[in-house]
Amino acid sequence: MEKKYNFEKLTLKDDVNIDVYEEALNYVFDSNDICNVAITGAYGAGKSSILASYKKKHPEKKYLHISL
Repeated sequence: MEKKYNFEKLTLKDDVNIDVYEEALNYVFDSNDICNVAITGAYGAGKSSILASYKKKHPEKKYLHISL
C-alpha cells in the first residue's frame, strides 16, 4: 500500500541542533540584568525542542517549566 500522506509528530525532541540558540541562551543566562525572554514561532516550529535540548545539554542549571 502506497502512503498517500506524510505525517510528522509535533511532540518535542531533546536532541536537536541548537548551535545559534545555545549561544543566545548562554548570553541570557550570563546576563544578570535580563529578566524576561521570549521565544516565538509558529505552532510546530520547534520552540519547546530548543528548550528541551538546551536543558538536556546543560543539566548544571536549574529550570522551572511554565507553559501558558
